Amino acid sequence: MASASLRFGPAASRDDGRTGVVEFWNAATGERIAQRPGRKVAFSSDNRSVAILDLDAIRIYDWPGLPESPRAEWSRQRQDLLDFALSPDGETVVAVICVPGDDLADTDDRPASTWKGRRIVAWDARRQQLLWEAEPPLGGRQISDHQYWVSEPDKARALAFNSHGSQVAVALSQPDLLLLLDAADGRLVHQLSDEGWRFALWFSPDGSTLSSARRDLNRPNFRHSAFVRAGLESWDVADGRQIAQQEIPEVLFNWRAIAHSPDGRRLAIAARHDSGGVLGLLNVETQELEWRQPMPGIPREDLAWPLPLLSWSTDGRSIAASLGGFVRWLDADHGRETRGESERLPDLTRMTASPDGRWLAVGVAAAGDVQAHVRRFDLIRGVELSRYEPGFPENVLALAVSPDSKWLAACDSTGRVRVWEAETARPVREFDFENDLQSYLSGVSRPTRRQALAFSPDGRWLAVCSAARMFLLDSQNGWHEGPDVDIGYDHGALNAGLFLPTRSLFVAARHRRVRAIALVNGRLRLEHEIELENVIRAAAVSPDGTTLALIVNPRNFADVDSPTRLVTFNTRDWTRLDDIELPESARINELTYLSDTLLACGENDGRITWRDASTGRILRTRQAHADSNLQILRLPESQRMATLGRTLLLWNEIEPRSP
Repeated sequence: MASASLRFGPAASRDDGRTGVVEFWNAATGERIAQRPGRKVAFSSDNRSVAILDLDAIRIYDWPGLPESPRAEWSRQRQDLLDFALSPDGETVVAVICVPGDDLADTDDRPASTWKGRRIVAWDARRQQLLWEAEPPLGGRQISDHQYWVSEPDKARALAFNSHGSQVAVALSQPDLLLLLDAADGRLVHQLSDEGWRFALWFSPDGSTLSSARRDLNRPNFRHSAFVRAGLESWDVADGRQIAQQEIPEVLFNWRAIAHSPDGRRLAIAARHDSGGVLGLLNVETQELEWRQPMPGIPREDLAWPLPLLSWSTDGRSIAASLGGFVRWLDADHGRETRGESERLPDLTRMTASPDGRWLAVGVAAAGDVQAHVRRFDLIRGVELSRYEPGFPENVLALAVSPDSKWLAACDSTGRVRVWEAETARPVREFDFENDLQSYLSGVSRPTRRQALAFSPDGRWLAVCSAARMFLLDSQNGWHEGPDVDIGYDHGALNAGLFLPTRSLFVAARHRRVRAIALVNGRLRLEHEIELENVIRAAAVSPDGTTLALIVNPRNFADVDSPTRLVTFNTRDWTRLDDIELPESARINELTYLSDTLLACGENDGRITWRDASTGRILRTRQAHADSNLQILRLPESQRMATLGRTLLLWNEIEPRSP
């Protein structure tokens, strides 16, 4: 499970651990002001630097301002960055990294693992060089991998610098260890504990005391989390002796998030109680609960989303709490809200750009009483231009813009199609084809799983392609329904439906078949059909329209005997150009040509890989989202691209930097 964080600085930032996006908020107005890809954020003590943790890199930016490019960036090839801490001066990063099993020594004490080991590393951001690297000492309680289903212990980790930046505390699990290290050279000062899962660490302002928040489960198989211990602990830093231990009050016992005040004397705790979600403030010195507020929506199971996030302001007077996409702002002394909840951050489903490169349309998922709809944004200024309310009962699954940028079309998962005049948001056509699968499914009504919309190169025809049928709408004849063609139902979701950019040839890719359908004088005819041995996962056409690229692999991703392949065809005579085997780890479900020689691939773990179009070789990898389904779009008339998971990211370049 991805780590998640919420921090106050000159702005507050939030990452819900799912979207892979860190958002920055103005703490005075509650307005969202910026976002960057990442999973966790940390500010320096003087608020002049901010560090963002991604899966494969830690990036440090100057603050305020948050420029597009970081002033320092550190990554480790083939090694995931699990968690990190930023020194008070913003110049040193200490991180816990995951090391592939074949990098571990095979010894009697620690056998090589096919999974991973962990190391603690320190990096100097100013000199951009490694300071030290340490392997955790042997020992500590450990539960073998086969005893649990999910990696709850693996996320039980925390790091913290003291106020001087001279020492760093590191809490690990599997094995369970709490370590105090010298920040200058990584030397072990004290091994404070060898049992228990700690999710938060903090030093007293003078650095003499280290405190932690701990939770333990009552059984190794914790698909259903049940805690037998949830408490606070403190150690004397000088001699490593435990000096205090206390239980968390019953109402906050099953806590989901915890954050300490800058002086370490109070704890904000979000918990799940029998009466529902609770947000409370605990005085550490008196062990009294100063106040409690209801916090609806906290899940009953510890591993369910959404999880709450908490953070204190630097002056200790305010608390920010986030749950399910909302941010609340509270007065720390009394628990009163100082302003209303922020607008919910909506999940986004599809996107498309106008051919003139001026605006971007995105599909917004239904949430609560709000139906799925479409929003249009100015790509230069970033402001919303218009909103389209199609009345869809389900989410938007396809969008298309005419070549002259005049018309915008959308389709939902039940087969409802809507067309608008883009500039005025005036609806011009509504069409439903939700029952077109009945003849293929023995009369059982069920919505199509994916649709495709595409305008012909001359802009006259809008092609609508479902799981079994393709038909045309004529923009020059009142958007009346034109010819249609049966494309067959292959018991698989439609992966792609698009016109070639240079001629009126529509390509539909689904399951194991590719069909090329020619549009000639307003009529449709099947020009060519290709059948493959494996399942099509993604498809794309080169900018010059001469090459069709397909990602194919077994129906079951775990079938390593039949690895992922990049297959290309010449679209003029449909001869096969290449059939390239990609690494076994490649699990690609999105494919886009950024240029005639460069491909962008969306992996099922949220990574983007830039690949050479002729060889399939990876040029660069970047963790962009935490979503399994990505959309990648080359923005017209620019050297930029956009990626969409649950949220939208705009990239200032399409060419990958040297790895």
